[in-house]
Amino acid sequence: MPRPIDVSGQKFGRLTAVAPTAARSGGKVVWSCLCDCGETCVAAVNHLLDGRRVSCGCAKLAGSQITRKTPRHGHYVGGFPSPTYHSWSSMRTRCLNKNTTDYIRYGGRGISICDRWSTFENFLADMGERPAGTTLDRIDVNGPYAPGNCRWANDAVQQSNRRNTKLLTAFGQTWPIKRWAAEFKMDSRTIKSRISDGLSLEKILIEKINNTSA
Repeated sequence: MPRPIDVSGQKFGRLTAVAPTAARSGGKVVWSCLCDCGETCVAAVNHLLDGRRVSCGCAKLAGSQITRKTPRHGHYVGGFPSPTYHSWSSMRTRCLNKNTTDYIRYGGRGISICDRWSTFENFLADMGERPAGTTLDRIDVNGPYAPGNCRWANDAVQQSNRRNTKLLTAFGQTWPIKRWAAEFKMDSRTIKSRISDGLSLEKILIEKINNTSA
C-alpha cells in the first residue's frame, strides 16, 4: 500500500494544509486546512493536488471583489476578523502550521489544542469576547490550549508568565523578581546580586523593611 502523501504546510490556492484527519474520501486522506480568509475546512488530498479545492468556499462568492467569507458567528467586521477570531486563528496557525516561524515554539515543542476548540464557536463559548488590551495566554506555559488553561491576559501578566521568567517565593507568595522589586521599591539588579551572594529573598526583603522603618 503506497504511503499517504504528506502535504502539511503546503499552500493550495488560498488553502494551507494543516493536518491529516482520520476521514477518507474515495480512499484518499482528508486534510484539515486553514483558508486565507481565516476559516477552516477539510479537503481530500487529491482535490488539493489537482486544483479542485483552492479555498474554503470564499472564492466562489459572487463578485470578484469579495475575497473574504463572512462566518455565521459574525466575527468579521468590514471583511476582517474580530480580535477574538484573530486570537483563535493565530492559535491554530502557530500550533498546526509547520511553515510558520512560531511553530517551533508551539506545535514544534508539543503544544496542542483541545479537540473542542477545532471550531471557533466552541472557543468563543468557553473564552468569551477578547477584552481590549489582552491576548490569549496559557496559564501553564507547557500545557495545551484548552478550557481551564487559557485566559485573556494583558502584557504584564504574560511577561511574568514566560518560560524564561524566574520566579521567587517569599512570605508564601511566588512572584517574578521585577514584581518583588516594585513591591518593595528596590532595584531588581540589587535583589539578583544579593541572592548571588547567598542571601535568601526573605532575608533581603526583611532587611529592606527594617532599614526603611529605622
